[in-house]
Amino acid sequence: LYAGCVAGAIDEADYVGGLGSAGFEGVEVRTSRAVAIPDAALGGVLGAAEIAAFRASGVGLWSVTVFGRKPGAP
Repeated sequence: LYAGCVAGAIDEADYVGGLGSAGFEGVEVRTSRAVAIPDAALGGVLGAAEIAAFRASGVGLWSVTVFGRKPGAP
């Protein structure tokens, strides 16, 4: 399952924990990569000082591939 929207992005630990809480077993992040957010995209909602603060914060957007097994599935 692939998704291309970040509107509902959540913390990785919350996502993995939610899958476990939903009953999936063996939930693990298989791959992760940073997603570059161009200043032009941020400029629509942030000013220059806010963009600079975001860049300096170390916060980022990551794409992850997560694996989990439904109980009873082969």
